[in-house]
Amino acid sequence: MEIEINNDVFCTQWPIVVKFVQSYMYYKVLYNQYSKSEKASEFWTRTIDAHLQMAVIEWCKVFGCHGDNNQLHWKKTVDDLPKEEIDNFRLMIYKYTGFSDDEWKRYNLDMRTFRDTYAAHFDI
Repeated sequence: MEIEINNDVFCTQWPIVVKFVQSYMYYKVLYNQYSKSEKASEFWTRTIDAHLQMAVIEWCKVFGCHGDNNQLHWKKTVDDLPKEEIDNFRLMIYKYTGFSDDEWKRYNLDMRTFRDTYAAHFDI
């Protein structure tokens, strides 16, 4: 069976995933350097925090909830993606992240919770 990629979805997902990686790497580098410094700076604290928040928001666009409202979820890269291909992609995620199925589900929930309660919305 030949699978056809939805180019509109993929071409929109790709730069989002790139922005996730960039924001996350900026966060890691800046956090690492800032934690070594002996100066406190609200500017750098907020800048570092903004990169982490943006990384989580971008990640959730592609890997967060997959309901009808999320047209960029990875499952929508292919129209009518067969279950076995979804399972194969998940196995690849587990392989490259080192997560088990339960760990991935927890990570996914943690990312969405962070987005929903801190980055995109805020719960008191």
